[in-house]
Amino acid sequence: MQTHRLRREIIATFVTNSVLNHMGSVFIHRTKEATGQSSAQIVSAYCASRDILGARKYWDSIDALDNVVAADLQNNLHIRVRRTLDKFSNWFLSHRRENINIGALKEEFKALPEVAKQLPSDLSKATIAICEEDAQSLVEQGVPEALARDLAYLPHLEYALDIIAVASRKGIAVDKATTLYFNIANTLEARWLKHSIESLDDNDYWRRRACHSLTDSLKSTIVAVTEQAAKLDKVPAKALEKWQVKFANHLESYNSCLNEIRQGDVDLSRLSVAIGEMSALAREE
Repeated sequence: MQTHRLRREIIATFVTNSVLNHMGSVFIHRTKEATGQSSAQIVSAYCASRDILGARKYWDSIDALDNVVAADLQNNLHIRVRRTLDKFSNWFLSHRRENINIGALKEEFKALPEVAKQLPSDLSKATIAICEEDAQSLVEQGVPEALARDLAYLPHLEYALDIIAVASRKGIAVDKATTLYFNIANTLEARWLKHSIESLDDNDYWRRRACHSLTDSLKSTIVAVTEQAAKLDKVPAKALEKWQVKFANHLESYNSCLNEIRQGDVDLSRLSVAIGEMSALAREE
């Protein structure tokens, strides 16, 4: 292949087919619309995401369930992988847009499996309960247990890229960064905020853009607060405790805002205020 005179054309055809088969025909158009990036950059981000996630092992495992599980379930499992690849691709296009080097990104984010191993212990109790119930349901429908657990927790692996980036910037171990990140997210009730935003998403173009923008703001603010807490101690539990003490007044204001929002009708304007309060907390020193 390396010396074949049509090497570039063959590779381009192979990659194009991979994108169409696994991400759908509108993936490139939709991503280009959302990010403003070129088709070439989008395909590179997809290839990096596919290799870092280890998507091929999921595809092969799901395909091996032909005539074992219902076709609808099999399709649902493929959609779970597709959504995660979509989120990964968009992350790289946003955070590494000037340098989407597939080999370099694979090296930079090789610790992804470490984060995956900690999800069943570091996510919120409510989230873990939902994932475990989902995994059990998949097993009862014929999905092998290991694959079922992986796919049940897969949607939450989207946070791994931020976590690994934080660990690199702050010079801390990935396992500690993972624990601290989710401690902060749980304390700030990021799960409730994210689900509230998603519940308001619909087919209206501008409303969808507003929801996506607010979700991005939520994620970036959780990262900023995690880095803020990481400065206080290398041990996650101690860092969280010191952070809570240092910013007790700001946390009280934030929680008061959140409680007030919960008592009324939740809408984008109220959620924007809540995330604004969180952003103000992140800017404190």
